[in-house]
Amino acid sequence: WVRQWMERRGATERNGVILCNPPYGERLDDPDLLGLAAVGTVADAVPLRDANRIIVAHGLTALDAAGLPGIRALVEVDVGAHRCGVEPGQPALALASRIAGCEHLNFAGLHAYQGAAQHVRTTDERRVLIDKAVQQVRATRALLHEYGLQADIVTGAGTGTYLFEATSGVYN
Repeated sequence: WVRQWMERRGATERNGVILCNPPYGERLDDPDLLGLAAVGTVADAVPLRDANRIIVAHGLTALDAAGLPGIRALVEVDVGAHRCGVEPGQPALALASRIAGCEHLNFAGLHAYQGAAQHVRTTDERRVLIDKAVQQVRATRALLHEYGLQADIVTGAGTGTYLFEATSGVYN
């Protein structure tokens, strides 16, 4: 919705950056503008005090009134690279449940990238690592389903293992 709002106001894109100046005289209490300001303020992780707190409060109210779907969030699951993400199973369920309980977040699925498998030399060794990751994701997805959470998106394939993830029936 942000891109659509900006395009309606004559925004242009240069090198992946969207440039937009509101037309002269545009009201600063425009609900779309307030929502955008709130998201931008929170995303920049600035202190929520003084004017920033007011912008976010009014912007979130405007977003609520607009009936927008909110941010679709993926839970990153550590499937063996041990760099980031929560553990599969119960820890992933706990985080997905918290996301699903948030007013402006929607649980959309899992990000399960086995980055370490990208650097394993042989195809057979990579397949073993991805098979283990697939088992972990499949079990986590089943657990989520038991608790009423749908992981519609499962992503995380890498260049060296893409064919394994793509044919797993789990990653999409």
